[in-house]
Amino acid sequence: MKREPALPRRPRAPFGHRYWGPCWGVRKLPDGRELVLLPLIGPVTQLSVSYARDGFYADTWHYDRLAWAWDALCRWDGTGEPERWFRHPATGRRRPGGDPVAEYVQP
Repeated sequence: MKREPALPRRPRAPFGHRYWGPCWGVRKLPDGRELVLLPLIGPVTQLSVSYARDGFYADTWHYDRLAWAWDALCRWDGTGEPERWFRHPATGRRRPGGDPVAEYVQP
């Protein structure tokens, strides 16, 4: 039986990852993809999923609360979308307060 990798511990400040640069955390999914939690401007944090370490992400979501982003990093299984994000840059979708019911598109 294959064991799931341990969840990352939350650092007090962004750490320097050897490939991704400054980030809050990195978690490998069972299918080989990596979740990367990156600091952005101010309180905004970016959760990205990557297929390979080529500098590009398969998808990205923005969070306005680090606690919600950290929860998504630790709990999301990689299917569908994570919860409580407020901005999806690829589609222009926004969710005020992370609420899917209030979702709208801002091109």
